[in-house]
Amino acid sequence: MDPVLARIPAAARAETMEGAAAYAAFYLRQLNEASKAGDPTLLDGLAMASCPMCATFYNSVSSLQAERQHHVGDALKVTDFEPLSFVDGKRTALVRVKLYAVPIVDAAGRQVDTTEADSGAFVATLAYEGRWYISRLQVAK
Repeated sequence: MDPVLARIPAAARAETMEGAAAYAAFYLRQLNEASKAGDPTLLDGLAMASCPMCATFYNSVSSLQAERQHHVGDALKVTDFEPLSFVDGKRTALVRVKLYAVPIVDAAGRQVDTTEADSGAFVATLAYEGRWYISRLQVAK
């Protein structure tokens, strides 16, 4: 089995509106895991190269790794997700999140920074090519 597909929950695999929304929520939860591990490879294969915000997230986790830092806990929690559109070529979902103030520590466990607390939402545009990919992620206004 494809190692990326193996990490994707069953609910986020179906080519349905609900599957698309569940995949978008899964992607953001994986961002937490990558940040806590300081390991950007946990995001590999989940988004298309055409997604600028996804690249920003990947680069942020890569910076944590380069500095030998990581988040102490989950910086975001998916509070709700819902499908918005499911027409050929445009499949979108709204993912609401709560952001937490989480310590960022170095390899010795010393706190070097803290993430910011907030709440918000993302609009995820998804593509299905045998499985879901994030093709674009935008902050919802």
